[in-house]
Amino acid sequence: MKRTISVNIKGTNFIIEEDGYELLKSYLQRLENRLREEEGSKEIIEDIEYRIAELFGELITERKTVIEQNDVEKTLNTLGEPEEYVEEKETPSKEIVDEKTLEKTSKRLFRDVENGKLAGVCSGLSAYFNVDVMLIRILFLIIFFFGAFSIPLYIILWIVTPKATTNIDRLRMQGKPINIDNVKDEVSAAADRFKSETNNFAQRIRQDDLITQRIKSAFRIVGIIVAVLFLFIAISISFSLVTFGIFDYPFIPADEVNGKIPLSTLQNLLIESNSDIYWLRMSVYIIGFSVVIFLVLIAFRLLLNLKSKWYKYVTLIFLIVSIAFVLFISSFGFNATINIKTEGEIEKTIGIVDAQELIIHSQKQNQLIGDNYRVNSSSSNFGTFGVKLQKNKIIDNGISIIYIASEDSLYHIYQRLSANGASQSQAIARAKNIEFKPTLKGNKLTLPNTYSYPRKDKLRDQEVSIVIAIPKGKAVKINNEKVSLEDDFMEDEDEYFDEEQEGYIDSKGEYSHEY
Repeated sequence: MKRTISVNIKGTNFIIEEDGYELLKSYLQRLENRLREEEGSKEIIEDIEYRIAELFGELITERKTVIEQNDVEKTLNTLGEPEEYVEEKETPSKEIVDEKTLEKTSKRLFRDVENGKLAGVCSGLSAYFNVDVMLIRILFLIIFFFGAFSIPLYIILWIVTPKATTNIDRLRMQGKPINIDNVKDEVSAAADRFKSETNNFAQRIRQDDLITQRIKSAFRIVGIIVAVLFLFIAISISFSLVTFGIFDYPFIPADEVNGKIPLSTLQNLLIESNSDIYWLRMSVYIIGFSVVIFLVLIAFRLLLNLKSKWYKYVTLIFLIVSIAFVLFISSFGFNATINIKTEGEIEKTIGIVDAQELIIHSQKQNQLIGDNYRVNSSSSNFGTFGVKLQKNKIIDNGISIIYIASEDSLYHIYQRLSANGASQSQAIARAKNIEFKPTLKGNKLTLPNTYSYPRKDKLRDQEVSIVIAIPKGKAVKINNEKVSLEDDFMEDEDEYFDEEQEGYIDSKGEYSHEY
């Protein structure tokens, strides 16, 4: 019967016979004394203790729960005596070499992250199979080009293969015996790698200093260019706000008298109320000048490298003001949508014609000069927005013609007027205000190519359409073009092609048909 002692070795509890414990304690003490002056001694001792715990763990089974003295002796013999590897000597004896060679460590596959490019899979396979790492990488490339499954294979190996994190893991990866000598060599190699990486890092830092200076110079040049660009934009915005906003200089092509209209006139044509016009103009001024000041501050900061806190705060304030008023302006867009959300349409009969053919002429509205001359121009002269502005009314253009089948033998001619508004009643009221005067004499219908409505009604998508119901077997002749709803290829004479067709008279009085 022998006494036992419970010992914790690197997180694992073992029950060891008292004699074996004393032997292990003496071994570790001698190892610590011998390695006291060695570089990395603490790491070497920890690795040896990890290895002792592993070897002890292999001896424990369900039947064997105690580490005996002879188990300790065998384990320590495997590791070797501290004196054999720490003392300086030229060549170890043959006996020692043979003893070291007898203790084999089975290779294990690890990821060699220290020598790897990505996750260390190829470097780990290289160490395991003892081949050059380039061959492994070339093999992965070949597999990729021929099968394209090397990527998922690499990912699987990345997931299932453990990383070599300790010196013992690196020894196992290389299949070397885990003893004091090899652990010491591995610690020294790790220290050398660390020194080399440190030196390389320092060299890169010195090289980066020069690169950093060049990058700073390049950024300085770019900053000056951006600052000049910001100043140019600020000056352009300021000029536009003063010229077209404050002085209300006309620049929008739309008016047949002056040729152009100012921004205020356009606002009056589009925006419903005077208060909305006022706040919209004020918002545009505030946003414009806030952006100008913001750009100027940024430009001077780039040019003069200003870094004071007040400078940052002022810049931020003008930026916030700009964003706030942009959101405020968006509300005007919402109001504008409400003001045109409803369409109103009215219709009245122009006349009924009993004839074999209806003839339509488009009447061009040429400008009269003096008593004997009219202007015959190929240009519509309706400006960018397609309208002409007079003192109290707007002249618009574009007449749609809709052809439908008549239910009898007569031509039925209708006029449809439509406009948009905030409500149905408002839209219908605007439609009633549209002035369009076609004339019907016998079988001849004359259609003006323009129509007008009061300027107070604003631009609310006012439109004019002429609906013509064509009897079976008859046609409409418009500007020397014949329009019929008959299909020349119909086999059944009683069948009538009654699909709707459309035509359009443009601002020049020219007609086009949609087939």
